[in-house]
Amino acid sequence: MSQCKDLMAQLNKTFIVGRGGVAPLPMIGVGELKMLNVSDPRAVFEEIRQIRLAAVKELGKHLNKTVDAVYKWLNASKSIEEVANNTERGLQTLMRVRNLLTSVNASSKATWSIENNIRWLNTTRQLIRAETHIRSRIENMSDADIQKVLDEVEKIRDQIRRLLDHFEKMKIAGIPRQWAEDRIKWLNNTAALLRELIGVDPSLRNSIIKDFVKGKKSIVEAIREAQVAKKHGASGGGSGGGAGNAGGSAGGGGAGSAGGSWSWGGSTGGSGSASGGDGRGKGK
Repeated sequence: MSQCKDLMAQLNKTFIVGRGGVAPLPMIGVGELKMLNVSDPRAVFEEIRQIRLAAVKELGKHLNKTVDAVYKWLNASKSIEEVANNTERGLQTLMRVRNLLTSVNASSKATWSIENNIRWLNTTRQLIRAETHIRSRIENMSDADIQKVLDEVEKIRDQIRRLLDHFEKMKIAGIPRQWAEDRIKWLNNTAALLRELIGVDPSLRNSIIKDFVKGKKSIVEAIREAQVAKKHGASGGGSGGGAGNAGGSAGGGGAGSAGGSWSWGGSTGGSGSASGGDGRGKGK
């Protein structure tokens, strides 16, 4: 019985989840218990079975604790770099949990819960990485690219809006939420500016967009300059699209009262901000 006692000593209500760095023990069969010379193998098997059932009942709680810990890491982030690092850390943790659930044939409900949170963390990682790509696309676009880049900007903006909704649902605040809100504002302004730049002379357009992306011009200044350039370049004069309204509503993209500008590499400049058409510009 000493071997059996050693086996039982290793088991507890959380063994199905496993301890850090320790793989979970598999369910042992009656035949294996007989090989251990257990005097009553069926009774010992039933005892182990009950321990396993108790572990399964506790599984949901353990999974919730793991997911909560991952989001606490995000909440504790002090910079966008920490958000990226903690997102990666959380992804690796949940993927290990998913692999463990698969190895013990856990229920589809438990696996789905982990998979869903993996998808959200993956989306967060991809959107953080998308910053460099979209900035480069904006700075180097041609006439033919404006509509494509505009579509990309609006797509990323909509993805971040959904991510912000998820942050609110999971009670994530601080830097991650600020990051999402700032990106939505900047992308709203960028979309509004791109609409105004359609038809503007390429050399002027490139100068305006680069100054805006680098934070040298506010959204109001950039839109006003684009409208003036379009007016001067249009044949037969025309009204020029109402340059005086640049500080109000920026091209249907919800640019709002943008007194400052935002650069991908930093925080909001100046005192103004573009609230955006989605109404999520300010934290609750």
